[in-house]
Order: sequence, then structure tokens, then C-alpha cells
Amino acid sequence: MFHNAFTQLNETFSDSNFTQNPRWKGTDSSFFVNSNHQLQSSTTLPNAVYYLSTPNSIASTVQWQFFIQLAFNTSSLNYVDVYIIASDSNLTNPGNTGYFLRLGGTNDDICLYRKDNNATVKIIDGEDGLLNSSNNAYTLTISRSAANVFTITKMDVSGNSAFVGSATDELYSNSAYFGFVIRQSTLSFFGKHFFDNIFIQPIEND
Repeated sequence: MFHNAFTQLNETFSDSNFTQNPRWKGTDSSFFVNSNHQLQSSTTLPNAVYYLSTPNSIASTVQWQFFIQLAFNTSSLNYVDVYIIASDSNLTNPGNTGYFLRLGGTNDDICLYRKDNNATVKIIDGEDGLLNSSNNAYTLTISRSAANVFTITKMDVSGNSAFVGSATDELYSNSAYFGFVIRQSTLSFFGKHFFDNIFIQPIEND
């Protein structure tokens, strides 16, 4: 059962900004809130890595949910890392630890990684080729049980849901931040990342 009264994060960008309620920080100039009340990338720098993060302290017995649209075929140089658990507000810091979903990469898939100090470990390996499309739009739901079981499901814009994967990992049980890291290469990928309806809340048993 999920209790909205205890939601840690409820972000729909309906206030047309990401500077308050809650405050997101990072590479601020690389993002804006568009007319559809979605967070959208805006940087035109090639070979860029940029991010935004916001405080989040829930790391166990929790559900994360968000909408993401990548209007391009992902690749090894064009992907997004979504940090559901992070120790550092600067998500690109090599010493940052926690867990992140990678959308894209060499295999165009959705995977869950554990981020150690200067290293990453894949713990859920999603379906290869899933994001090999010119438009990828999903609502992703990730849960972590009291037994440290991570489960990922996805729902497309037509409402079709599917299981992505599940795995157990217990190394990091505390969090300080949630956020997005974008890696892009050339002009073809500028302004094609969209985020919305971000909810983080504890799971409570009936």
C-alpha cells in the first residue's frame, strides 16, 4: 500500500519551474520547464554531461516512479542515468555512491546499476534493443522491499505494462539525493530529453 501523505517527492513541474518546491540543483542552464510542464533538456553543447538533483532521504521500502521520454535512438554516447539513490548532490562526482537506472547505452536497454566509489556494478540487465527507437516514452516504477529486492516495471503511453527485471542488493541503505544525468554527443540529441510526474514514497504494509 502506498500512502501519499508521506510522499517524499511529488514533482509535476506544474509551477513551471525547477527552482523551488522542490529545488533542483546542478547544471541549471542545461534545463527548462516547457509549456507542457515537463522538465526538458536545453544545452546545445556537443559531448556534454549535465545533471540535476534534488534531496531525497528514502532508500528502503520505497517506490520511485517517473515519466521519461527520449526522442531519439539511444547509443553508447547518448543515454540517461536516473539516480534513485545518491550520496552526493553532484551526481557526476566519481565518489558518488548509490543506485541508478541507465536508459540507453551500447545495448539500448534499461538496466539498474549500483554505483560504488569510482566503479559501477550492473545488478539488473534489461531487454537489449528496447530503446532502439526514434521515440521512447515510458513511466518507470522501481520498488525496493524491506528485503532489499529491487523490481522495475515499465508502462508505455498506451498503458501497456511489462516487467523489466528484479534483483537483490543491500549495500546502500541511505540516500541523500535523486536526480538525472544526461550524456549527449551531437546536435541530433539536443533538447530531446523530457521528464515529468516524479513521485517517491515509502511502501507500507496493510
